[in-house]
Amino acid sequence: KTFCLLRCGKSVVEGGKSVVGAVSSGKFPKLENLLLQGLCAEGVHVLGQSVRDGKLPKKMKQLLIGQQKEEGEGGESSLAGGSASGSPSLDELMEGIEGSEDGLPNLMYLTLAKAGQLSYFGVLSLATSLGAGKLPDLQTLCLDGCGVNDEGLKALAIGFRINVCESLESIHLNENALTVGGVTTFVDTIRRGSLPELSNFFLKRQKGCEGEEAQTAFSEAIRALEQRAWSEGKLLLTTFITEPPPAALEPPA
Repeated sequence: KTFCLLRCGKSVVEGGKSVVGAVSSGKFPKLENLLLQGLCAEGVHVLGQSVRDGKLPKKMKQLLIGQQKEEGEGGESSLAGGSASGSPSLDELMEGIEGSEDGLPNLMYLTLAKAGQLSYFGVLSLATSLGAGKLPDLQTLCLDGCGVNDEGLKALAIGFRINVCESLESIHLNENALTVGGVTTFVDTIRRGSLPELSNFFLKRQKGCEGEEAQTAFSEAIRALEQRAWSEGKLLLTTFITEPPPAALEPPA
């Protein structure tokens, strides 16, 4: 039920097309979890086309694509590691979901952990898919480090406004380029009941919030916005998470 490529060496990255093509061949009808790391632009293209043509397994519940981390002395890599700089565009994947007839009806987890960049148009395609109900079972949306900005966040809000996302529980937008103004527009754009089950909205380490003072100001503004959203009957279950929890105190010696 799981196809997992945790280490995409040069041969796998160059062969991204054939790897994704195999998954889309219809030979894995029971596949529920597809985990890929370091997918190249060619692989993203083929994956997007496969989604558009309805060739991915119908039972798929999790799609996770991670950026390959540069190997260190120990040769280790991480799904969440690496820089988005120089990564492939993920727009074609989002366009594939938007252009498909049925979307990904059973997908519960869509995780793109620094897997590449999403332009405004890529986020708009995702928002359109959400608005059209093509990801009806989605519980977790992770776009960490994908270059999402305020305009992209507004596009997502419009998608949530058009179609209630009853199952969505967690949104991860860490390490993007979001501002207090962008998050404010998000809250203003959605309506009551747009995200009834959303419990966590992650906004850690935004560009422009480097340094303790900037991070504190950002966190305080977002906390105030959280309170306003509650008072307006929006995001009643949601906690905005803008910084790591404080380190546990060491017991006295």
